[in-house]
Amino acid sequence: MPAFLRPSLLAVAALLTLAATGGPAVASPVRSRPESAADAVGRVAIVPVAPIVVETGTPLSIPLVAVGGTAPYQWSPLSLPPGVTLGSGGDIGGAPSEAGRQSVDVEVVDALNATATAAVVLDVRPGPLLSTTQLPTGMVGTDYATTLVAHGGTPPYSFSVASGRLPGGLVLSSSGTLSGRPGTSGTTSFDARVTDAAGGVATSQLAVSVAPAPAEGYVTVDLSGQANTYGLAAAS
Repeated sequence: MPAFLRPSLLAVAALLTLAATGGPAVASPVRSRPESAADAVGRVAIVPVAPIVVETGTPLSIPLVAVGGTAPYQWSPLSLPPGVTLGSGGDIGGAPSEAGRQSVDVEVVDALNATATAAVVLDVRPGPLLSTTQLPTGMVGTDYATTLVAHGGTPPYSFSVASGRLPGGLVLSSSGTLSGRPGTSGTTSFDARVTDAAGGVATSQLAVSVAPAPAEGYVTVDLSGQANTYGLAAAS
């Protein structure tokens, strides 16, 4: 090969020779620059994630993985369903708040500004809901028992107090039974949490009213034409 012929000229000469001899005329481009670093290591890409079935209110923890390109990577959201978040390291978090088939669209940028995008599909199904909206009134010193009811999601359910407090003397079991013997009167509010078998969570604010115990007193009763006074006391 003559020393003065450059590689690019050799490529053109080869194409002309093929055309002159009846060979196919190839219209492929000839590289005029060396490969970049991004070309050498492969373009950045996001590893695909299969569609995920989840319930509303269920916490998400889905790590996304970038390959190729040049680290470090920077992640950013393009479109997020309500309640869903994207961390700086590419972790999908939060908890979806609306049911339906939804898409988490993200972008990753490597150190050489090469980009890649991906969509993670969430099949969000309705989670549990607390059916109980009102609680019966209790009385100081009197046994109290009622059961919270939930529906939707995936049974069985587990109940707990998310925030606030119960009246003194009452406890809420994991099966949803609120029971005990209240010791003070008044109205107390708390947030009840229900968690289903699939991890779906819902909360609802409830209030318990406790009435004072009947006060001791006296009443006059006329028996056989005679006035008699009797003392009355609340039963314990």
